[in-house]
Amino acid sequence: MSDKRWVSKSLVRKLVYELKDYEAAAELISGSEDVFALHSKQIGDMIARIQEIPTAVPSQELKERLDNARDDINEHREWERDVLDSLPRVDDEEGLTGPLRQAFAKSAVLRVKLLNEIMPIPEKWLKAQVEAFRPIE
Repeated sequence: MSDKRWVSKSLVRKLVYELKDYEAAAELISGSEDVFALHSKQIGDMIARIQEIPTAVPSQELKERLDNARDDINEHREWERDVLDSLPRVDDEEGLTGPLRQAFAKSAVLRVKLLNEIMPIPEKWLKAQVEAFRPIE
């Protein structure tokens, strides 16, 4: 995990638990959307390269890109669960945590979308490799 993400998580923790500024914390959390969109774009670019030239992307490069995306997805899911499970019940009941919950929900939609994008990619890559090396009849 990058230092920037540790800083963001620390800042969200401070905003939520010390300052109770749920709107500011929600703004930070919304940055996760950009991370998932960047993964999606980078993976999309790799797929476009593979479609153009099936051997353009080595398996190790593809594996690393997909592993990075999966790691971010899993870390974000765990972070969301940790934050939401430890919110003060009183603040939750008073609706103060709404912006925070909405930000996590919105980024969760993109997180699931990214996961759905990456799941079929290894099979698509393998099919492209088979086609590239299929003997001409």
